[in-house]
Amino acid sequence: MVERYGIDVSRWQGVIDWDKLAENADLSFVILRAASGCAYDSKFKEYIKEVKRVKIPFGLYFASTALSVEDAEKEADFATSVLRKHSAEYPAFYDVELNAQKSLGSAKVTNILKTWLDRVSAAGYKAGYYTNKAWLDSVIDEKQLEGYPLWYAAYPSVAEKTLTDAPKDNRSKLSYPQAAIWQWSSNGRVDGINAKVDLNVCYETYPASPKKEYLTLADIKAMGYKGFIIE
Repeated sequence: MVERYGIDVSRWQGVIDWDKLAENADLSFVILRAASGCAYDSKFKEYIKEVKRVKIPFGLYFASTALSVEDAEKEADFATSVLRKHSAEYPAFYDVELNAQKSLGSAKVTNILKTWLDRVSAAGYKAGYYTNKAWLDSVIDEKQLEGYPLWYAAYPSVAEKTLTDAPKDNRSKLSYPQAAIWQWSSNGRVDGINAKVDLNVCYETYPASPKKEYLTLADIKAMGYKGFIIE
């Protein structure tokens, strides 16, 4: 199993030197925060343009504000509209972590997650979810989400780290070893970003998108083509 190192970024990382990131031989992927609820992250349009320009494989995550299944459906439809425009190699992840959501209880939170995951997956995109041990232990019924990639947050150290400091061959030692991606530090440093950044290690091979039965014009444009010719 090849372990690949990556980071996730949002508006909190501010100005990024994407050319420096692209020069980093240890950096294999970036996961961008696309939105909170149905509102774009303020840096997303800049970041997505740049990550495509420098050709770093990327995924997207969507921070949930949903307090009901209906909210989750709206957020899933918004996410799908974003994914149609941007052909990502890594999955689209749903991040449910608000205290207001936690107070809903396990059944409702799990249902919100499953609604979003099922809806995005049904649209033809690889969907996963982001969470941590505390939520998996007491809030999320992960058995109901079986088959969806888990992006798991757990930090063994608070010290400043770099990508290659990632603990090696550690997947089997995680509390939830089914994790596809482990976010192992929130105090990372990489050339090209002045702010602290989350560090991740990926255990799965991506892209691994479901096969779509058809392509829309938006899908084709997202691949870099201007259109298509019917012969």
